[in-house]
Parts: sequence; C-alpha cells; structure tokens
Amino acid sequence: MEHIKLHEEYDGQEFVVEFDFLGKDSIRYYNRVEVEKRVFKNLQLFMENKQDGDDLFDRLNVTISPLLLLAAALWAKKIAGQKVVISRQTAANVRQQN
Repeated sequence: MEHIKLHEEYDGQEFVVEFDFLGKDSIRYYNRVEVEKRVFKNLQLFMENKQDGDDLFDRLNVTISPLLLLAAALWAKKIAGQKVVISRQTAANVRQQN
C-alpha cells in the first residue's frame, strides 16, 4: 500500500494514481497516471482498511480457464497479422477441460 497513492485532483488532472516502487533489478518506477473515475473508485475500494505491507488486490481471483487462455492467444496472433490455426487435438483438449 505504500507504493500507490490516489489523488482526486493533481496538477489540473482528475483521478490520478501515483506509483512509486522498486521494480526489476531494484530500478525505481515512478509515474502518475490519470485514470477513469470507475478505475479510481475501484482502487479506493481495494485500498479500504489496508495498511503498508498489505497486498492491494488480495480479493481478486485470477484463475484463467484454458478456453480463455486459448482465446487470448488466438486473438494476439490475429492482431499481429499471423495466420490463426488450431489443431483438432487442441480443440478436443480445451473441450475436455471445460
């Protein structure tokens, strides 16, 4: 929680999120980003009753189904201009898991 601050107004911008943390190889990342009001309000909800050292997104379930993962991979190929091909075996495996 000590690495993120919310500003309803900052330097003439509304709904600003300020990030300040050490990233990969201990390189400092600092940025202020204007976000949509909805994003700002959701971040406020996640930050309620949290203290320094607490995880911000502790209530998120990020389980990804194999079907969603396959769809994301196919979409990424398509926007990259690559031919999208799915084998019968892959399709059968995805159907089995869902």
